[in-house]
Amino acid sequence: MDARAASIEAGRNLARTYAERGKLFRKIDNFQRQLRAHGLSGRYCLLYQKTPDSAHNLDALRCIGISKRELLDRLAGPNALLNLSYLIHPPLLLKFERRIFCDLDPSEIIYWMTQMEIFVISGAPYARGG
Repeated sequence: MDARAASIEAGRNLARTYAERGKLFRKIDNFQRQLRAHGLSGRYCLLYQKTPDSAHNLDALRCIGISKRELLDRLAGPNALLNLSYLIHPPLLLKFERRIFCDLDPSEIIYWMTQMEIFVISGAPYARGG
């Protein structure tokens, strides 16, 4: 590939990156609008990691919603993380005093119902007696 073709390809890659980033920020804006509409302004912290990495170092994350300083202040007191995925990793994960995992994948509860003998009443899982 000659220099001109390489330059054109690099330009296309950069354009794709900006388009993907634009879609992401539109989704974040929509997320923020939804939280404001439900009275949750200033009550959340969406952490944005520009370069995906398996280690979540708070210094490398951008805070959206509340400031990083406010997040650190909240982490210094009693706190809990409602974790909706397995995607939060140390060292960030370990900053939370209490970690509550909620799996939104219905296939996992079905597995537990069939393999581990639990049943569901009105949407809440209970262990079978016996």
